[in-house]
Amino acid sequence: MITVLKFCSRSGVLCQGLSFRKASRFLNVTYRPYTSRARNIKDKLDLYVKPLAFTTMVCTGSFCLSYVCYWRGREWVRHSDTLIKAWRWWDHVAGKEKIFCGILLVNTMVFCMWRFPPMQRSMAWYFQSVPDGRPVISMLLSCFSHYEFWHISINMFVLWSFMPAFEKIVGSDNAVPFFISAGVFSSLMSHYNALLRKDFIPSRGASGAIMGVITAVIAHSPDASVYLIFLPFVPIPAVWALGGVITLDLVGLIRGWKVFDHAAHLGGVLFALLYDQVFSAEVVKLKRMIKKLLPPSR
Repeated sequence: MITVLKFCSRSGVLCQGLSFRKASRFLNVTYRPYTSRARNIKDKLDLYVKPLAFTTMVCTGSFCLSYVCYWRGREWVRHSDTLIKAWRWWDHVAGKEKIFCGILLVNTMVFCMWRFPPMQRSMAWYFQSVPDGRPVISMLLSCFSHYEFWHISINMFVLWSFMPAFEKIVGSDNAVPFFISAGVFSSLMSHYNALLRKDFIPSRGASGAIMGVITAVIAHSPDASVYLIFLPFVPIPAVWALGGVITLDLVGLIRGWKVFDHAAHLGGVLFALLYDQVFSAEVVKLKRMIKKLLPPSR
C-alpha cells in the first residue's frame, strides 16, 4: 500500500508522502504453520484467542502505564538528580519532538539490530508477525521492525509529518499508547487475515500504527487539503484521499495482493475510528479509576 499524503501541521495542509507495512518474503526462519491442522483446543486457543487477549492487554496496559508515568513521572524525576539531568538532556536533544524522537529511536535501534548476522534468526522470529506458533509478543515488536532503509525512512518521515497535529488531537499522554495500540491492533487484523487465507507471509513495519495516526488526524480535520504526488498543484479534500487509500487497501485485500500488508493498514484505520467513537470515552473512565487507586501526590 502507498499512502500518498502527508500532513504539514505548520501550514495546515496535507502534502505527498508514503507509508508502508511490508509483507516480507525473505529472512524467513523455519515456520510451523499448523493453522489448518490445529488438532486440539490448545492449538486453537493459541491461534485465535491468545492474540486477541494479548491485544486487549497491550491496549489497556499501555494507556494505564502512560497515564501513571505522565502524571507521576515529574514527581519521580524531582527526587532523582540523575533523572533530572537525563530529562534536561533529552529536552535539549528532542525539543518539542520528544514523542516522535522516542519512536524514531526505538525503530532505529531495531533497524540496526537487523544488521548483525548473529541476531538475524532471533530478529526474524521475534520481530516479524505471522501466525506460525511464535510468541504473541512478535505482534508488538514487529510494529517497530524495519529491515530496508527505504522502509524505515518513508514510515518515519510520514509519522514526523503528522505527529504535531496528532499530539494536539489525542493529547501528549495518549499519543504513545495510541500508537502502540494501533500497531498491535493492526497486527491482530493481519494475523486473522493470514489465518483466513492460510497465507503465512511474515509482516513487519510501523505503517499500521501510522495509518491509525493519519486517520485520527484526518477525522479531526476533514477540511484539510491533500496534494497527490502526481498532481502536486491540485488540492483534494483529505476525506477523499483517505477514502482512496482505504479503497486501494480493500482491493488489495480482496484480490490477495501480497506486496504490502493491506489487512494491517486497514486495521490501523479501524482502530482510529473505534478510538474516536468508543475507546476514547473508555480511556477517560479508565484514567479516573486509576486516579482513585493511586496514592495522593506528596
